[in-house]
Amino acid sequence: MRSEYEEKVDELRTEHEAELDELRTEHEQEVNELRRDVKRLRNEKQALIADREEKRELVKYVEDEQSYREAPLTTRLRWWVWGKN
Repeated sequence: MRSEYEEKVDELRTEHEAELDELRTEHEQEVNELRRDVKRLRNEKQALIADREEKRELVKYVEDEQSYREAPLTTRLRWWVWGKN
């Protein structure tokens, strides 16, 4: 025969296990959400880095093109024959 004390302990354990399960589920959902956010932010970061690199290349191209157009004819001819560098 179980004592009243043992029954109360079992009842409390059951209540707390349910609360713990609920908290564990909430925690797992939050962790998964944070992982998705981290993945999304990493993808955005990579996209920004690629975009910045593309813009740098475009700026370099435009600057090279401007320097070519502004250079005297003799300099352009020399670049055409031997290369710009």
